[in-house]
Amino acid sequence: MKDKSKTKEQLVAELAQMRQRIAELEAAETERRQAEREIEERRMYLEAVLGAVPDAIVTLDAHHRIVEWNPGAERLFGYSQQEVVGQNIDHLITNPDTFAEAVSLTQIVTSGKDLPPVEIVRYRKDGSPVDVIGAGSPILVGDELIGAVAVYTDITELKRAEEALRESELRYRTTLDSMGDAIHLVGPDLRFTLANPAHQQWAKELGSGTPDYIGQTIFEVFPPPSDVVRKRLDDEYRQVFRTGETLVTEESTMFGGREFITETRKIPVFEKERVIQVVTVMRDITERKRAEKALRQRNRELTMLNRVGRALVSTLDLDQILVTVLEEVRCLLDVVACSVWLKDAQGDLVCRQVIGPQSEIVRGWRLAPGEGLAGWVASSGESLIVPDVRADERHLRALDQQTGLALRSILSLPLQIKQDVIGVVQVVDTEIGRFSPADVTLLEPLVMSAAAAIENARLYEQAQRDAETKAMLLREVNHRVKNNLTAVMGMLALEMQRPHREVADLPTILRDLQDRIRGLATVHDLLSAAQWSPLPLARLVTGVIQAALNNSPVCHKIEVSVRPAAEPLSIMPYQATGLALVVNELTTNSIKHAFSGRNQGHIDVQITTGQDDRDVTLRFHDDGPGWPDDVLRGTREDVGLNIIRMTVRSPLRGQLALSNDGGAVATITFRLAQTDL
Repeated sequence: MKDKSKTKEQLVAELAQMRQRIAELEAAETERRQAEREIEERRMYLEAVLGAVPDAIVTLDAHHRIVEWNPGAERLFGYSQQEVVGQNIDHLITNPDTFAEAVSLTQIVTSGKDLPPVEIVRYRKDGSPVDVIGAGSPILVGDELIGAVAVYTDITELKRAEEALRESELRYRTTLDSMGDAIHLVGPDLRFTLANPAHQQWAKELGSGTPDYIGQTIFEVFPPPSDVVRKRLDDEYRQVFRTGETLVTEESTMFGGREFITETRKIPVFEKERVIQVVTVMRDITERKRAEKALRQRNRELTMLNRVGRALVSTLDLDQILVTVLEEVRCLLDVVACSVWLKDAQGDLVCRQVIGPQSEIVRGWRLAPGEGLAGWVASSGESLIVPDVRADERHLRALDQQTGLALRSILSLPLQIKQDVIGVVQVVDTEIGRFSPADVTLLEPLVMSAAAAIENARLYEQAQRDAETKAMLLREVNHRVKNNLTAVMGMLALEMQRPHREVADLPTILRDLQDRIRGLATVHDLLSAAQWSPLPLARLVTGVIQAALNNSPVCHKIEVSVRPAAEPLSIMPYQATGLALVVNELTTNSIKHAFSGRNQGHIDVQITTGQDDRDVTLRFHDDGPGWPDDVLRGTREDVGLNIIRMTVRSPLRGQLALSNDGGAVATITFRLAQTDL
């Protein structure tokens, strides 16, 4: 055989070659298996990656048929991999009515070029559209195009977020534009990046800016009035950028002759914990500040009224009430002085209390009805503001001359109880135009409360005086009754001292005693009607004479004239009783001796005073035959004459002189007491 002809060496060489070939085949098999393992591992890794990726990843063949369909695609489009493998993707997830949308992906397969990301609309299994960003790349083996890979990213939520952001921006922009507050944004370089219409209008009114100032610095648009202000503003903005804390400031400026108070809030805008901008909100708080000021003022007024009200009801002392009212008024208005003028019994205004310089001069000053500004207010019942007293003729300049105060403004308010004006509160200051209608409104509640408190205090004082008067009257009645009984006992004693008479004289004695007691009753009635106050002297004399005549049958025949002194005189009760006994005795004597058996008669009483008005002379004169000689000589013993003499000595402590001058004359001189005993 041919192989047999081979030599052993040849056979050995072939065997070695065979073994080498087997080794090569074994190595190739090992390499193939290793490659298969690597391919399997890569496939498993790729499946894991495709399964983990949320985006839809689709692998196509050269005919646009689906080869791979990852879980992301299943979630996005609603098809399982078994449903879609082998189907044309353009017919599966595009709208048949807009099939042209698939051309771009087809171009990838036909042209072999990448498709950059593009926003498109694809459709789910249920027919609902979904917004996606699609991108694709061709699959090449060498130069051969065997398919393509398409990636679809769901941007539905992104679209919603963008739409919500647009709506939010529109809403915030609308809100920003409609706000009355001036709002602007600045960056770290303090340049404007945004300004709402209110800020633009505000800047335009200030003449410091137009809508074109965006991009300029705040100091270019609104040059600070000084370097100090510039540095302050710069420091404030730097502080917000540095600390990230909102800064609130208030500033008062003058514009157009008016004061404007602005509240400025500098609010940081963050990006990743870094302040990138500052929002500045400028709000005109002028009216709010005025309202707050008015509210604080009103609270102070209410507190004051409450305090004064408590003080007024806590006392019935008139002077304390007036001091409390005036102190509160002076503190409230911060004026030079204030005073209270009250009407007295005659209708005059009397300054009862005053607080301020020269108060001792003004206190007690008296104004006639209608005199001065206070008199005008008391007469009219209307409040009065006088900006400058030098231009008002009603002002009482004599008061200024006495005090030496250069008063210019006066505010006067009536103290009224119902329709009656009981006084005036007057507030004065040295500044022209110091008072306004607001001050009247402020003081009116206080004055009303004060008027009620003053009236209550005056009623309380009157009640005290009435109580004292009643107590005094009771004492006086007891005293007068005792004195009258003493007088009666004295008259009885005098009658008992007379020589013994026949019983036939007893009626005459009793009648004389009755007349004398009637005289005591007359003066008692007069004093009681006057509440035991001093009686007018002429009225007392007239009353006693008329009472004595009324009980006489000749009363209609007698003419009585009582001529009083030039100045009205009054007599104390204890002297009135004694004088009444004397006048009654003189009148009774005239009835018995001067007018007996006559058709007419005349009694004339003249009252005069000496250099001192308290020294009184009373001359009692009738037109009868006159005193008998023994009476003039003082030798006749007569009860009536004894009563006259004793009474003139005490309680009148005066002197008696009897004379004849066309009739009987009795002249009594005594000194009027100033107080009762």
